[in-house]
Amino acid sequence: MINFKTLILLGLLCVSSAVHAKDSATFMVGEWGPFTSSDDRLANLAVALVKRALRYSHIRTHVEYHDWDQSYQALLDGDTVASFPWQKTQTRASDVIFPREPLIKAESVFFYRHDSNFHWETPSDLSQYRLGGIDGYAHVDFYKQHDLSYLPAKNQTENIQNLLDGKIDAFIANKYVGYYFLKKAFSADNGRKVGLHKTVVYDTNLYVAFSKKHPDTVQLMEQLDAGLQHIKNTGKYDEVIGFYLANQ
Repeated sequence: MINFKTLILLGLLCVSSAVHAKDSATFMVGEWGPFTSSDDRLANLAVALVKRALRYSHIRTHVEYHDWDQSYQALLDGDTVASFPWQKTQTRASDVIFPREPLIKAESVFFYRHDSNFHWETPSDLSQYRLGGIDGYAHVDFYKQHDLSYLPAKNQTENIQNLLDGKIDAFIANKYVGYYFLKKAFSADNGRKVGLHKTVVYDTNLYVAFSKKHPDTVQLMEQLDAGLQHIKNTGKYDEVIGFYLANQ
């Protein structure tokens, strides 16, 4: 027979477990430097922002690295509370929950060879140039929308190599991502051959995506929103951005 003291002990253990569960959060993410990386600690800008924001609510943050398809499926199934960073699309907005404010505000621009005399203001200006792209990325939709042809590449590294080899004149990339791969995979001499055009193609806002099925979604999303607001107000947000950009 279970006595009164045993019942109290069991109750305390249950309460302790519940509190512990609310004091930590586990996110599933993929590999996408400079935002998330399992092998480059200086390529975890998004991870650092999430951890710093949730520290405000005393939440311990754990990050598990998987492929992006697996991470997204976990969101759909409710096996993880959230994943990041994701661009908000119409399809994703019906699958998962996006906060009102993005985690990172970024811009996508053309990276170009200095010797190509590349310049554009409207999409019609781009037809004279050889452009590079990666199938499945948002910039390919931009090309198709404006009837622009492009040389397909497997990834950003190949895009940059095609640019340096003179196979293309320019390609579209998120500012942070393109700059990260340029510095990571290529020499400084090659880096000086590449410029970023001032005209913004489109904004690339990146979000933490939350599961519609996970029981902790509402509370954690509120805590993250409060934490992000706090670190922005105190200047910590800009400090994190500055640190990771300086160390790329």
